[in-house]
Amino acid sequence: RRRMHGAEDKDGVWFPGVADSRKADSKYHQAYIGANWDPGAKLSGEVAFGYLWKRYDNPLDRLGNAREDRNTWVASTNVNWEATATTTVSLNIARTLRDQSSDSYTYFEDTGIGLNLRQKILSKFEAMAGFNYSMNDYNSLPAGYAAGDKRQDKNYLFNLGLDYLIQEWLTVGVGYKHNKKTSNYKAFEFDDNQFMANL
Repeated sequence: RRRMHGAEDKDGVWFPGVADSRKADSKYHQAYIGANWDPGAKLSGEVAFGYLWKRYDNPLDRLGNAREDRNTWVASTNVNWEATATTTVSLNIARTLRDQSSDSYTYFEDTGIGLNLRQKILSKFEAMAGFNYSMNDYNSLPAGYAAGDKRQDKNYLFNLGLDYLIQEWLTVGVGYKHNKKTSNYKAFEFDDNQFMANL
C-alpha cells in the first residue's frame, strides 16, 4: 500500500482520503428515563426512553456538504413476559440516529418495533417466531439524485426456528429468516431468504 496526502493506492485502485478537517468526528450525549424488572419475575427487562444530542467537530463533509447537529428522542426497550411456564413473549422498541458513513453528511433516524415468541414443547424442544419492523428516515436524497423526496426505507424481518436439546450443553436446530426492504427509491429494495442449521 502507498499512502499520500490522505489518499491511498491499494492494489492499483485509488481511494480519495478524507482530510482531518472534514472527518465525521463528533460528540454526543444521551439521557434516559425508564424502569426495569427482576429477571426472575413474570415480567422482566427494561423500558427506557430518552433524548440524544449530537454535535460534529467539523461543519463540512468530504464533498463540502454541511453537517447537521442533531437532537431527537431515542429508545432502548426490551420487555419479556412469561405468559406461562413454557411461553415467553418479548417486545422490543428501539430508536436511534445512524450515520450512513464516516465521510458523508447523510444520516438516518432508525425506529423499530419487534414482537417475538418462544415456546417450549415437551422437555426437549423450543420453537421461536418473531416479526420486526423498522423505518429509516434519511435527511437527504440518495447520491446521484438531483431532485425528489428524501430517502425513506421500511424494513420487515420475519423469523422461525426450532431447537432440540440433545444434552444440557448441546443443542441442534433449524431456522428460516425472511428480510425485506422497501424504499421510495427502488434501487435500494431487496428480499433476502435465509435457511439455517445450527449445532
